[in-house]
Amino acid sequence: MVEMPLYRWEGDRFRLIADVRIEEKRIEEMIEEDPSILFGTEPIMIIGRQGRVEGGRYDLLGLDRIGNTVIIEVKRSRRPRNTIGQVLEYAARISRMGYADLERIARRWFEGRGRHFSTLIEEHRRFFHHEIGEIDEDDFNRRQRLVILCQGSDPRSFEIVRYLRRLGVDINYISYLTYRKGDETLISAEEIVGGKISEPKGEYIARRKRTRYMTRGEFLACFAMTPMREVAEEFMRYIDETGGIVRNRMGKLRVTAGGKWWMDLFPSKRGTHFRVYVYTELMMEEVAELRKMLPDMRVFVDRVAFNISSLDQLKIAEDRVIEPARLELIGEG
Repeated sequence: MVEMPLYRWEGDRFRLIADVRIEEKRIEEMIEEDPSILFGTEPIMIIGRQGRVEGGRYDLLGLDRIGNTVIIEVKRSRRPRNTIGQVLEYAARISRMGYADLERIARRWFEGRGRHFSTLIEEHRRFFHHEIGEIDEDDFNRRQRLVILCQGSDPRSFEIVRYLRRLGVDINYISYLTYRKGDETLISAEEIVGGKISEPKGEYIARRKRTRYMTRGEFLACFAMTPMREVAEEFMRYIDETGGIVRNRMGKLRVTAGGKWWMDLFPSKRGTHFRVYVYTELMMEEVAELRKMLPDMRVFVDRVAFNISSLDQLKIAEDRVIEPARLELIGEG
């Protein structure tokens, strides 16, 4: 591909704008501040920069609206075919990361920039304006989206990327040029290969449509023919006896007490447990002690979450967290 010069009209004549080479570090900083050059109007939430994985360091790491990771590599080389192999290697390593790994990366990035960080799911919810419970920890890093930005053009690299995309690899190649006019820095995307595989917005909408309103019967049916059926039924009895109101919501049950949010209940896909979000605040000493007894306990700004997989855990949760929260909501705590 022939690189085309960029001109600026200055009232009575064209003036050539000089092509300049900007350091990779500076390009990274620009994308870190505003990644809109990657996918246009689709927002990307950056959560890491120059993170180490086996085999090297990725330039930038982000998340899309449904929790897919976005791996971004910036190169100045005009023949960046080696970069394609490099970003594929990074993707293979990152694909093995779980929610906790991504949360650690995001925490370092947020705190390194002097920004408050609560939890990854909470920051993701705020960034994309999700409702509480609209996306959960299992939704993160289901797929990896790869982006290569390279200054200049390399038709052979385009050919390789197109081939990988035909195989279903979600890889995007942006060939760009940078210009400077006075104090202005201009970036022109010279050629883009990609943008049609993930379609995160459409995928997100389709996934939401497949999610039905959860009812009490459907919640219990998730545990049919498993030991958890008894645990789920016992929990429903407790809710009824204490005056809780079970409300159907998208993919979950919401339980209210005294007209206020009390709990959200999510059944696991395999019927091995259910996850409980209780709208309450706990002292750090309580959290430290409860984490030894309740699996995968996490603390959010306005609630705590944990898994229930046995009657013993249910009893601990009711006595130590759920019942005190109810009493506080109805003014008896």
